[in-house]
Amino acid sequence: MKKTRKILGVLLALSMFFTLAAAPASASTFIDAHGNEVELDDSLEAYTEADLIGANDAARKHETNLGDLWTDALRWFVVSGKVNEYYEEDDVTAGNNQLAVDADHVVALWNGGNLRADIPAGKFGAAELAEVLPFPNTVAIVYMTGAQLREALEAATQALPYSEATAAACASFMQVSGMKYTVDISKPFDQGEVYKAPWYKAASVSRVTITEVGGKAFDEAATYAVVTSNANFNGMDSSYLFKAAAAADDRCVITTAVVRDAVWTYLDEELENIVREETYGKAQGRIKLLFTDAHGNVVELDDSVEALTTVKLVGADDAARKGETNLGDLWTDALRWFAASGAINAYFEEDDLTAGNDKLAVDADHIVALWNGGNLRADIDAGSFGAAELAEVLPYPNKVAVVYMTGAQLREALEAASQAIPYSESTAAACASFMQVSGMKYTVDASRPFAQGEVYKEPWYKAASVGRVIITEVCGKAFDETATYAVVTSNANFNGMDSSYIFKEAAAANDKSAITTAVVRDVVWLYLKETLAGAVGDSYAAPQGRITIAGKPAVVPTKQNLTVNGEAKTAEIYNIDGSNYFKLRDVASLLSGTGSQFSVGYDAASNTISIQTGEAYEKQPGDLEPGDDKSASAVRSAQKLVINGEPVTDLTAFNLGGYNFFRLRELGEKLGFGVTFDEAANTVVVTSK
Repeated sequence: MKKTRKILGVLLALSMFFTLAAAPASASTFIDAHGNEVELDDSLEAYTEADLIGANDAARKHETNLGDLWTDALRWFVVSGKVNEYYEEDDVTAGNNQLAVDADHVVALWNGGNLRADIPAGKFGAAELAEVLPFPNTVAIVYMTGAQLREALEAATQALPYSEATAAACASFMQVSGMKYTVDISKPFDQGEVYKAPWYKAASVSRVTITEVGGKAFDEAATYAVVTSNANFNGMDSSYLFKAAAAADDRCVITTAVVRDAVWTYLDEELENIVREETYGKAQGRIKLLFTDAHGNVVELDDSVEALTTVKLVGADDAARKGETNLGDLWTDALRWFAASGAINAYFEEDDLTAGNDKLAVDADHIVALWNGGNLRADIDAGSFGAAELAEVLPYPNKVAVVYMTGAQLREALEAASQAIPYSESTAAACASFMQVSGMKYTVDASRPFAQGEVYKEPWYKAASVGRVIITEVCGKAFDETATYAVVTSNANFNGMDSSYIFKEAAAANDKSAITTAVVRDVVWLYLKETLAGAVGDSYAAPQGRITIAGKPAVVPTKQNLTVNGEAKTAEIYNIDGSNYFKLRDVASLLSGTGSQFSVGYDAASNTISIQTGEAYEKQPGDLEPGDDKSASAVRSAQKLVINGEPVTDLTAFNLGGYNFFRLRELGEKLGFGVTFDEAANTVVVTSK
């Protein structure tokens, strides 16, 4: 006589969503996902020392401890012979009342979409299992060849890596017992014909490798008994191979044993109703997600690492080769944090440590991070993400490196890196060297041609001179060409990849420069975990304004009316991109003798303009004279500015014909004079203190 237990009833996971509801008449009934009212056996109780993980689509993403427990229960139920009394009568009559293979050829597969809830540490019973599996599934056995088993897993993993967009298709991902397998997510799934949307049959098998079955070598020609659900037996989700194999072998059966009853029997008879931390505290390593990087190295991904982003992080379609992106900001912030926080100190090589090179040799405000846009290869969509997504962003085994450079070298490095900007289809390859940054701001004047020096390596050249790039600040302070900066980057740049000849030269010249043992992707995870608490939020919703790519400005001389303290004046004025720009010395001349007067000096050795407020200005030849049209020569000014001894980096200036022209309103705000515009009189109105 068949044993029956009062727990839930049976079946088929056809729906991605389900509704749990206690029937109003009794707290001991359950309405399953098919609308069946099932009486629960409240006498069933077990205890788990660990949280068993199934919620939030966990079992659709990677192996979980609940997936291990669930499949162990199914495999044990069959191998132990418990299943034998649950064969249908016609199977028994036909002599099909026990396994047709040895125990080491028995595996269990369970689709992750049918593990729907966690079981928290502590006591649990029938109600908790009903939340995990809200379907009346029964135990089924399908006999497959090894080749069929591998193809079944290939089809089941077709949507990995998991994302919000692939969540539905990842329902077919298989938790397993009695075997181990790997999935190389860098290899695309070879779509054959549509099976049932969103699943396809596999046109070939290349992502999945079965590494062992029953502790022995996998054999594609052998026959294996696959313990699973009646739903997979009948071809649910991606399970076309289960259905085909079942139809081809009369020994394949759907039993009357309810899956949840089988799990309870395992808990009761094998585990003595206690799920031990030492056995099921974490996933047991039966499934590994691998990634073959661009150098052919196979990297094992830590699929237990997971973060959340509320915003889309942009790296695909060469985005980081064109300009600043939010993913570029995040990536370089992670590298700079790693160095500035001191976390890097544990990753210096032994010979560096022996030489006393066990920490950064500059203060935090002299640390910047640079990362070439060609090594940000994919977007990370809003939602949860893990190691698989980072592997797609960076398919290289890069290590963190530190290069010490002077400010002048840093500026030349950026000049060379941005030589192909603005981005186009024809410049896309050379734009791979364009640098995302943290700890600094810079501008590329794309209207100026790059001064090509000797060929470095195609398609990159060394810079014959530096004129396109202006570094406007480092860590909130004025940039200093003579200072030493620690540039945190990759080992590839350290060794001179792409346009990075300055990195290579600087590293060779300074023994403190080092390649560490820290893997870049691991550093990004560390930053996400320790600084962002695992969540990327609105601070990275958009690029943060660290990089400006300026095109050729619209520059025209203007005879704009002008008054200073009510008196009509003339000066050399240009309209640049819609704003009025005045020659600095003209403004000083106009305000000399007023309460807003200031002096102007210039130090050629340091290329620095100095302003001292309150001091009288000594008029120079050419002041307040229009002169020839200089609009064709307009470029962003690269000169440094000091006001009252303090460096200033937030004023917009252009050089026209060798003279510096500043945006008048900005200058007024900084030096304390008023600027308004009288539309009726078409007049710029300047008032002093």
